[in-house]
Formats: sequence, structure tokens, C-alpha cells
Amino acid sequence: RLYASTKQDNRRSPFSRQEIEDDTTQDFRPPWVYRASGFLIYTTIPIAILYCVFVADYGDREHVFSPIRRWAQRRKDSFLSLTPEETALAR
Repeated sequence: RLYASTKQDNRRSPFSRQEIEDDTTQDFRPPWVYRASGFLIYTTIPIAILYCVFVADYGDREHVFSPIRRWAQRRKDSFLSLTPEETALAR
């Protein structure tokens, strides 16, 4: 067969460690802590990267993010500005 067995194997390997079920092996944190930390990991890292690329001040000299910042500024200016026809309509 090409597919793995769908049966669950309940046999234990003689090489696996048998954990003792007592109060010391229980995790004291509630389950929402794991969901919250996963959410924070997947949101704060991209936000930190975007901040470093588009917002952080590296001084007046040319740096590695200057080209993408100029590109983003041109896009923002073209999006926020009016064409001559739109300016005539607005008056």
C-alpha cells in the first residue's frame, strides 16, 4: 500500500520514556497563554520588521532601506495627490 495505516498503534516502545503522571509534570499555564503567545509572535515580528524598514531613523545618509522608502513615498504621494482634472473638479 502507498498510504500509511489509519489504525492507531497503542503499543508502547520499550525505548520510550514512561512519564509519571503527578502534579509536577502538569503545566500551570492556562491554554489561552499558548494561543496568545502564538498570536503575538506572528504579529509583533512583522510589525517590527515593517517599522525598521519604513519608520526607523537611520540618519540623513543613504542606507539599505532608502530605495524602498523612496518607492513607498512616491506611491503614497501619487495616491494622496489629485490629478489636474480632479483639481479642476474640486474647485
